[in-house]
Amino acid sequence: MGIEGLRLEQINSKVAQYWSVSVTEETASTQFDLANNFEVGNVLVAEYQSAGRGRLDRKFEVPPRKGLTFSFCINPKSDLGWIPLITGLAVSRAINKYIGKDLVNVKWPNDLLIDGKKLAGILSEKNENGVVVGVGINIFQTQQELPIESAVSLSMFHEIDRSDLLVEILNELGSALADIETQKNLYRSSCSTLGTKVRAALPNGEIIEDLAIGISNDGALLLNTREISVGDILHLR
Repeated sequence: MGIEGLRLEQINSKVAQYWSVSVTEETASTQFDLANNFEVGNVLVAEYQSAGRGRLDRKFEVPPRKGLTFSFCINPKSDLGWIPLITGLAVSRAINKYIGKDLVNVKWPNDLLIDGKKLAGILSEKNENGVVVGVGINIFQTQQELPIESAVSLSMFHEIDRSDLLVEILNELGSALADIETQKNLYRSSCSTLGTKVRAALPNGEIIEDLAIGISNDGALLLNTREISVGDILHLR
């Protein structure tokens, strides 16, 4: 039996009025589509993306209907560095509410983890109209279908209805993005990176090992010795 498609009419009837959800069976990239058809509150969900990507232009591909991949348009006036962080926090909170346990946590700047393994990623891109935020969650992939060995699918831990989960996520996102200042404090108190020794790989090739001690006012990661706004972060055990 195949995986059920998303139930669009039900989704739109249950999400906050702020959001307008569309579903496409296949597209190259929901980020690209919304950047070229920007309207605040629009959400585009793809059952399959042929050219999806994550941070640093890394390819992100999920078999049809086996993930939950979507992008949405917002127009924040400030705190742009916080948008991917708060999005990740809201998505993790929604998933935990949906499954009824605190299983998912956030890793700076854009990953959601279960037991240290990657469940989801966030991509935030600014354009002249606002910000397009992309979310990609592993739902039904087998271990062999996951892009890296240190990744997991949500269905490995709980039975999932993607339509119901999307409603939970969008409603949580709407509430979080309406109160960013509160979310900053919640993020600082719940981010699994803080208090952890990390290895940071910077875009210029520099590697730093240091203790993560905080999040700056603009969303950068504070280490003992410096501040970084972009980089791949590995938690060291």
